[in-house]
Amino acid sequence: MDPLYELINQIRAGNVVLWAGSGFSKYTGYPDGKQLAEIIKENVQDSDRKYFEDKQQLIDVAQEFSEFYGSECLIEILKNAFNEEPTSLQYHQMIEQIPQITHIVTTNYDHLFERAYGDKICPIVKEQDIPKSIMRDKAVVYKIHGSLESPDTIVITWDDYRKFYAKQDSLIWTKIKTLIAENTILLLGYAFEDLHIQYLFDNVFKKLGNAPKEIFWISPGLPQHKLAHYSKDYPIRYIDATAEEAIPKIKEAVHKNLIIDAGKGYTHPATVSQILEDKGFIADFRTGSGGTYVKSIGAKDPENQDMRIEGELSLKPRCGDDSEIQDLRDLISGRRLDEVQITSERCNIVLKASAGGIDIPMPNDIKDGHLTITRQPVREFISSIMLKRSEKCISNVKAEVHASRYVGRVVLSHPGFKMALEVSEGPKRSGQLRITFEEPEDNLLRKEIFNFFEDWIKGDEMLISGDLRDILVSIPYSRVKLSEDMVGYIKLNSYIYSTLFKIQRYYEIRFDVRDIEALTDRDLETMQEILTVIEGRRKTIDSITGTVQTDKYDAFRQRIPQNTTVRVTTLDTLRYKLLNHDLELGHGVIEGQNMYISNEDEIQSQLESGKNEIRVTFKSKTGDLYLRYCRDGDIAPSLPE
Repeated sequence: MDPLYELINQIRAGNVVLWAGSGFSKYTGYPDGKQLAEIIKENVQDSDRKYFEDKQQLIDVAQEFSEFYGSECLIEILKNAFNEEPTSLQYHQMIEQIPQITHIVTTNYDHLFERAYGDKICPIVKEQDIPKSIMRDKAVVYKIHGSLESPDTIVITWDDYRKFYAKQDSLIWTKIKTLIAENTILLLGYAFEDLHIQYLFDNVFKKLGNAPKEIFWISPGLPQHKLAHYSKDYPIRYIDATAEEAIPKIKEAVHKNLIIDAGKGYTHPATVSQILEDKGFIADFRTGSGGTYVKSIGAKDPENQDMRIEGELSLKPRCGDDSEIQDLRDLISGRRLDEVQITSERCNIVLKASAGGIDIPMPNDIKDGHLTITRQPVREFISSIMLKRSEKCISNVKAEVHASRYVGRVVLSHPGFKMALEVSEGPKRSGQLRITFEEPEDNLLRKEIFNFFEDWIKGDEMLISGDLRDILVSIPYSRVKLSEDMVGYIKLNSYIYSTLFKIQRYYEIRFDVRDIEALTDRDLETMQEILTVIEGRRKTIDSITGTVQTDKYDAFRQRIPQNTTVRVTTLDTLRYKLLNHDLELGHGVIEGQNMYISNEDEIQSQLESGKNEIRVTFKSKTGDLYLRYCRDGDIAPSLPE
């Protein structure tokens, strides 16, 4: 397997510690070991140059210079060499953009990592810095050869090396020992002639007794016979490339899989969100039973045409039915603007997508489900809709305007409804309106919405305002045809919610929206009965029926002449149960004029049969027979016995 591919997989899993040498800083304009040795030699006095002629290694030159001129003079040369402004930080910044690399060990004296990371990195130079290494959301760089801010920590001479490696029981070495034992090592910026490499293998890995699980070594042109020397004892995977060649490939591959790796727990969603935001995208992450996933993603600035969600969609019709594919073609061409749904029943669907070089996980093959595709609106704003005559208004409506050379479409979204008006262009301009009603948890909002649309279908004109309060669209109902079912639905719900609110106010109660959804036909009848109480109305009834004992019927008949006036009040208070509320209607009061017994033949038959009770039905010759309810003790006498 390609070692670079293996390295990338290890980095993605968060298992890699970067070990950076001076060669990695060379592109910034800073000297590597050989160049630094020459810089030191340039500061040697002419009389002493003969003592430096045979010295090539930095450690030898530094040791000799320190003995001649002192360590302070040597440190000053180092400061001058590394205090210059770097010509570039490109590849250090790429490392910073790889969130899985959280631990760096460097033998460099420069501050390039600190410059590239800013406040997102914690440098560890002395033992008292160790507690900082546990800071969350920060990378850690162990500067094992010291920092120029602390001259006493600089490791550059033979004396410095002996002292440094003699302290392998220090806290820093303990920490580094753990990192080596638990992780894969990435060597960057080291060549064979680099003394640091020799010390790394001979004095660190070997003497610490904890060889790394695997060592990836990125360096160009390393001879195989020299690699074999170290490969006998250590699991070295060699990558023949410069850092400038390898790092962009690593970053690209890591970024490509950031969202996937967030789902696996390798990276934190917040980190991925920040990287996406830096690239110009906003992502909404969710965590479910299947792990972390992206719920939605889009451009931070929708107007920026460079911020695109790129992808590949492969569709193959099943059983020769390409109707859904044709719908998609029409959507792309602009012949239609409403969303298109591609189902797995009719099409074989394969989808790939990416944002800013980051793959958005998709199922390789959507086998059970559907794919919904919509066009982005050309304009979005918060609108209001109102009625011209009644002046009723619904505010805070999200408006989207879609347009192509073939079709114009306005979509209104509200917690209580969604409405889409589509107008085709051309000489035969025509329009189509679709309304779907949602179920907000606010009963008052439902009432206002259905009352609004009922007034509209009674003949009012709907005005849709734009974001500058101008009238965007005018829709007289006379130009719109809703189905009879939709009209009936609007009227019924307008009546239901208006009536329920009257009942709530009258009885000082509150209905639960979840109960309203379960209204039955019997509940509607109950609401009508209750409404007569609230409004103090009486309703016309066809007849009134009662019973009389057979032996008292003759006396009863004589007392009830034809065309009599009747007023009957029930003795018991009537009650109804409506949506889990017990409601008292009061006493039922029946009032009638021009009353007569309507079932004479039936009564005669009952008398002849010898029944104990006679069923008597009264009607009004003029239709003046009414029922009302009374809650204030207005009780009338019963029919005479």
